Amino acid sequence: MNLTSLNRRLKFSWSHIIAFVALIAVSYFTFMGAAYYTGGNFIVAATALAIVDFVLILVFIGAQQLKGSGVKMRRKIIWERILAISSPFIFFAAMTFGMYFWNIHDSQHGIIGEFNSALSNAGGMFNDYENYADRRLEQYESRLDSIQLMHSDDPYVYGKLGFTAGEEEYQRENMLLTLRTQLFGKRYVTLRDAAHEWIRDARSGASVWNVFIVGNIAEIRSAIKIWDEQLHEIAAEDMSNECYPPKFSSESADIALHKISGVGHELSTAPLTPSAAGIIISLVLYLMLALPYMIQQRDGKSIYSLWGTSRRPDEWLDNSKKSEDNDFTTF
Repeated sequence: MNLTSLNRRLKFSWSHIIAFVALIAVSYFTFMGAAYYTGGNFIVAATALAIVDFVLILVFIGAQQLKGSGVKMRRKIIWERILAISSPFIFFAAMTFGMYFWNIHDSQHGIIGEFNSALSNAGGMFNDYENYADRRLEQYESRLDSIQLMHSDDPYVYGKLGFTAGEEEYQRENMLLTLRTQLFGKRYVTLRDAAHEWIRDARSGASVWNVFIVGNIAEIRSAIKIWDEQLHEIAAEDMSNECYPPKFSSESADIALHKISGVGHELSTAPLTPSAAGIIISLVLYLMLALPYMIQQRDGKSIYSLWGTSRRPDEWLDNSKKSEDNDFTTF
């Protein structure tokens, strides 16, 4: 084996490594784009990835194998021409979901900003609740003051509302403490702390490069509803002598649900038209995938070329003798 032959093997080997890297990139972009376009349907995304990989391997590696073949060359040159000439069109069709991902990427700042804003509003639910609880405690305290003024006017009602003459101050503080414990007790603190920790984790991983942002959207929507329900349950507990306590409602929860739904809608309705970044990336990936074909030397016996020109049949003998000593590749 001479050095020129060895060098050809090295070039051939590295071309396939480069093409494999390109195929990984195409696979990733396809899976991401399909997952976003389908609203998080990973089965469809995986199917699209498998189809794209199969087609690209068939086209690019198939064309390279046909080019280097030394048997049945008359038939194989036809298929080689079909694959090689159609490869740009097939590749850019296969990059449909990949292009979609790059459209999402171009809008990532707005998408992630809205996503984080929705998380902030989700955390704001607990601020809404605490403001509600503080107002309710103030109203209850005012209610107890009003009841104490009834002592001389209606002792019976005074007793029914929980007061005993001579123990008013103790009973008053105990009632306020009981309501405060109901509203700000362990159940609420556990819920709030777990929610804030979950929100921090979701915020730290927010990126359009992380496909699980789609799953996080569904989880956040579900979590907001659960947190809102539990806050309503806590607020529903009241004291027997409260007079029509106010109902809890969170504007932040409604805003968070609206924003997070908007993020999901934006991820699945981006334009399909190619972006500048998507076109540039696709051109680079196409050249990387086509590299094994481009550097593949045609068999020395072949009288054909890609563009239809041919040598005389009797020239292949001389060409095969010289093929080991030159690096010329016939396209």
